This record gives sequence, structure tokens and C-alpha cells, in this order.
Amino acid sequence: MLIAEKKLDTDKNQLLPFEKANWRFSAESCLNVACENFSVLRNTLNKHGNNTLSEYLNYIKPKHQSSCQSIGDLLDVIKRYIQPLLGESKARQAADDIELSPVVLTANHHGVTYFAQDFQGSLIFSLNKITGQESGTTVPVFSCGTVPLDNLTYPSGLLFYRVGNGDLEAVPRKLPVFSNKIRRQLVSNVQPFDKEMLVRANKSLAKLLNDNAICASLAEAAQMLLLKDYCASTVMDLHSYSQQAVILNNAIWKKLFSGRVPVPELVCLELERISSELLVKDLANSESLASCIMFDATLCENVFEELNGKRACWQTEKLLKRLHACLLNETKKPATKGCGTMLFWGLNDRGRKVPLYLDTVTGNSKKLRGVDDRGNILELSFSPKSILEGLNRNKLLPSLFTSFLVVSLARGVVCAGGYFQCEYLPAMQRGVVNALEKAGGYDSVARQVSDVTTDTYLSGMIAAMTRVNKNYLVPAGPIEIMAAGGFKEDDIMQLQSITVKDAHVAALTETLQDLPLWARQTPNWRTHLALNIARLLENKVVIK
Repeated sequence: MLIAEKKLDTDKNQLLPFEKANWRFSAESCLNVACENFSVLRNTLNKHGNNTLSEYLNYIKPKHQSSCQSIGDLLDVIKRYIQPLLGESKARQAADDIELSPVVLTANHHGVTYFAQDFQGSLIFSLNKITGQESGTTVPVFSCGTVPLDNLTYPSGLLFYRVGNGDLEAVPRKLPVFSNKIRRQLVSNVQPFDKEMLVRANKSLAKLLNDNAICASLAEAAQMLLLKDYCASTVMDLHSYSQQAVILNNAIWKKLFSGRVPVPELVCLELERISSELLVKDLANSESLASCIMFDATLCENVFEELNGKRACWQTEKLLKRLHACLLNETKKPATKGCGTMLFWGLNDRGRKVPLYLDTVTGNSKKLRGVDDRGNILELSFSPKSILEGLNRNKLLPSLFTSFLVVSLARGVVCAGGYFQCEYLPAMQRGVVNALEKAGGYDSVARQVSDVTTDTYLSGMIAAMTRVNKNYLVPAGPIEIMAAGGFKEDDIMQLQSITVKDAHVAALTETLQDLPLWARQTPNWRTHLALNIARLLENKVVIK
């Protein structure tokens, strides 16, 4: 049981002023703050904190459950998605694995993955497959693409965690591939990087090395990636960054293990791309869950009412305020943010997402309407044909709600996610079930949706770390692992034996960024934490 060093005001979810000024900064106190803010983290540590990662993976294995729609459509989509990028064999293997064990990791953001918490989430998810304790030859990850290039996970480029000059407050160091001019474009909609971008990235890499911001071994590993893997014709000839990321994540993954370790194939696919393909099937089937929710007027209204104000859904009042302010004054830029979106995000000409409100225009006629950050109005008719055209023309992207609706709630796939997802996905499920029951005529569907497992947690953990200046430990990213020669058989055994609690302690420098600002206002907090974590975990985690 974790014992808080300072009592938190849980109603306000923050420390009282006196307590803020006097709380003791340590790994244990930071972990307690995280537990107070994220109930799923607290419950997981209280129940499984002393279990090994291998034991925890066995616990979250999906149990048999029914679903209101066949998983076959998803398997077809996966095979068509993977085949042109990674080949027919891997496409078939991934589909077979998901059919046998319908669980995928959904905690990550899409793009080439260097963010340690995302990378190591995939690593931990794969451990029992690597050792043969679990069947399957692929590691399926459905990652979110509706994030900008400058998101915290930094899909815009590479990240280095072992800083050369020992400046722990600068961890991780960034190496951009994409121009800062397009940093707000969504990963889902970004054009592919080209050779000119890679030339600039190599020059920036040389400067990081010359400035002693990173060490020579990291620079060498990164340069090999940029010159060989990024420049491969199979990558450079693709039509989007989203596609390039699928191949690069798979290629980088294979470099992280020594030759004797049996490595399952990492298959990182964009969640919104999968959801869009499933909607082609669902909108042609009037009995599908998505079609009923969108076009049964009573059910649609119930869903909007049930999920109004819920995390990762929509806030009706804010959406209307944003829309009406611009309709009344077309020159005024919208000030309302954090309003979510109804069913889909719109995309403007600059590749940025636009919150949409489903508006009744005349009679039963409806339109998706939104206003971008420059005050430009976006409108689309709300019909199956118009939605599919919007998806095909890159004018629409499925929201998180719509994506989880077609993948998880409709087809029963267990989506292992982070502490935010384990809050909002069960809330989405409850809202949909309540809406189905209120509408009438959907009793069996409501029962099947309620049976889907939606609270599977797998995130916020680090199992491998890297040393800085002898006395400090920070999370290791893929470049650190590559530079150290990859994981060997003994490393894999040690990774499996790390406890769930220790893995959360190791991740605190990244978890803290999701906590209230005061929790990281201590001067040099990263340095303090890296030193404290080293003292706690020196002989427990894998160090590279």
C-alpha cells in the first residue's frame, strides 16, 4: 500500500497552498501524487504493484467475450493495411494473432516512436511473446494519429535521453526531421518526409554532437538510421508520413535485440486509418452499431446527451459558443478551446483539426459544422455518402469516440491503454449502453457492448534505463538501446522480473508531465528525480 507523504485535497485534485510549499520532492512522493490524480494507476499499484511485468501481462490477457459485430471486418482491414507496407506474411500473421487473442496496445501516439514511455509500452506488451510464454508472432499497436507533430511524444523527429553534457533538465534532446512551420499539422495528415529534410536532420545531428549535447555512440546510431533506414526506397516512395512510420517502427524494433533473441514483428498502425476503413463497412450496414448511433435520431440524441462533457468526447455548449461566435462575426477568430468534437474532426487546408458540431439545418437534414482557428467555416452534409467522401478526401478524421466505437465497442477488441484511456473508454461504454437502453429495441446490443473489456491498463511504465554521469538514471529510448548493442537474453529475463511498481517509479520523469504544474516546479526536478530513481532502482531495472 502506498502511503502519501502529504495529504492531498482530493476534491480539488491539488495540494493546498501550505502543502504545496512544504511537500518533499522524491520518487515516492511523486508516485503518490500520480496515484491521487489517476485512480487506475493507484488501483493497479495497490493490486499488482508487487507482481512482475510478466505476471501482470498474464493477468490482462483477454478472456473470451462476445461482441455485437464480427471481428472479421477488422481482420480484413488489417491485412489490406499491412500487406503493401510490410508484406503479405506479416499481414497474415498480425490478423491471425488478433483473431486468436483480440488485444491491441492503444496507449501510443502515431509517428516514428522515440518517446520512451511509448516505446517501452510496446516493449513491455511484447515480453511474454518474446519468451514464448504467450503465442503470437506480432506485437499489434493501434496508435493515435490525431496529434500534432510537436506533441509531447515528438513525432516530428528523434529523441535522445542520454545527454552528452549531463544537462538532465534538457532530457530528452530533440532532433527535428520536419520543419517547425508545420508543427501543428496532424500526424494523420502530414506529407512524407523527403531527402532534403533528412539532409537538414543530419546537419542538426552533427551540431548536437559538436556541442556535446549527445555522445558519439548515440550520434552514430542515429546517423545510421537517417542514412540507411529513413532513406530506403521502400520508405521514401510512400505517400504519407503515417505510412512511413509503419515501416520505420518495424525496422527500428528489429535493431533493439541481439541476434539470439527471438523477436516478434512490431506492427504499429494508425488507429484513425483502421477506423476509417471499418466505417466503409459500417456505414453500408444499417444494422451496424456506428450506423445506428449516427442515423437513428433518438439513439444519436441519447448518445450526445450521455457523453456530453466526458473526456475525449465533446462539450456541446462550448462547440455551439465557438460556432455561433464566428457565424455572427466571420472576422472573429474562435477563442473557445477544449471543446472536443462530435463523431469526427474536420481538417482544414493546413492539415489542422477543426472541432465539429452536428447541427440540424432544416427538418431532418443535418450538417457537421465547425470553425478553424482562423475563423474559416467548414461544413459537410451528414450522410453515409458525404462522410465517406470526407474521409477519402482528407476532410474528416474519426474522433477517439468513433474509433473506439468501431474497434472496441462494436467488435470486442480489448484496447490496452494509459491512465486517461482507462477513464474515458469505460465512460464511453457506459454512455453508449445507457443510450441504447433508453432508445428501446437495442437490448441485446446493449448487453453485448457492456460485456466488452474497456479498462485494460498498460502504460506509464519503464523497464530499461540509461545512465548519465554515473549517478543518474533516465528512461532509455530506442537510440540508447541500439547504441548499447540491443537487448540480450539475460536482459529480457530481467525485464520480465521487474515489478509493476518499480516500472512506474522508473517512468516518473515522463508521468510527471501529465500531472499538475506544481508537481514539477521544484528547481532541477529532473535531476533530483534521476538521482533518487538511481538509488531506488540501481539493481532492479535493465541499464543500457
